[in-house]
Amino acid sequence: MTTKCPRCEEEVKGVTVREVSGCGYGGRSWKCISLNCPKCNTSLGVQINPDAIRKDLLAEMSGYGSR
Repeated sequence: MTTKCPRCEEEVKGVTVREVSGCGYGGRSWKCISLNCPKCNTSLGVQINPDAIRKDLLAEMSGYGSR
């Protein structure tokens, strides 16, 4: 099964990744990434940046024992 970009209809074999910010419930902001078509730059999906989540979690856990 091939995946095509919904805008340019080019076959998508990879994506370009851009850092974007997102806003959730209660106004909390998140570091996110946008997965884009490499030809026309249309956003194919957005998700919370897993590296940012990992970094935040490690920072929170390292301070947990000092409370």
